[in-house]
Amino acid sequence: MELRKKLEREFQSLKDNFQDQMKRELAYREEMVQQLQIVRDTLCNELDQERKARYAIQQKLKEAHDALHHFSCKMLTPRHCTGNCSFKPPLLP
Repeated sequence: MELRKKLEREFQSLKDNFQDQMKRELAYREEMVQQLQIVRDTLCNELDQERKARYAIQQKLKEAHDALHHFSCKMLTPRHCTGNCSFKPPLLP
């Protein structure tokens, strides 16, 4: 009978340790999920800002190209311009 109680205590102790370890593992995994979500959100925000900056640069380049075309079309070689110059002066900020 004493052996049985000893084995039951050992079994309960192992069971408790296993449950504690599983709880720690679950908490660790939940923390990792939160950290990965933070990293994902940060990277998405940075990519979005970069995309907006790239778009703004493209718009500025287009404005510069259009202005150069307009200058060339109207000032340098009017005989080569078809009269369909699509230049629109940029809006002032």
